[in-house]
Amino acid sequence: MAIWQFDLSFVPHGGPMPWRTEDGHQVPVVHAHTAARAKDWLLVRLGEPHVVFQDFLIFGSDKGNRVDLLLEEDGSAEVFARIDARHSATRFIRELCELAQLLECGFFSAEYWKAVEATPVAVGFALERSRAAAFVRDPEKVLRGAGSGF
Repeated sequence: MAIWQFDLSFVPHGGPMPWRTEDGHQVPVVHAHTAARAKDWLLVRLGEPHVVFQDFLIFGSDKGNRVDLLLEEDGSAEVFARIDARHSATRFIRELCELAQLLECGFFSAEYWKAVEATPVAVGFALERSRAAAFVRDPEKVLRGAGSGF
């Protein structure tokens, strides 16, 4: 993740929330039919994915706005979004909320360790308060604070 990107995980409605692990956190997967629906939607909106590995697809720009699918053997997938705080992301945020509705998911922010409502207003507010946006506003301040647990 680039320091100017804000991450959101897609979390199925009614399912478990992400949980902490020794090396970070784990996100619940969406079912195979939901992952297929996501892939079809992303192909139309963001074009062909960059295939990192056979089971890891990046739709969008690696250092910009993107949606990642981490596919499991059974066709289910973890779905993540990265929002580029360097540029206006209004359209991309609206599209993420549309995708979340299609997949029957909400969002989860590991940075805040809480759910973020899948609405453009809530996602925009979370982005504006994020470390990514703080970096864009004042990179030196963020980088100075990184050594002190910013």
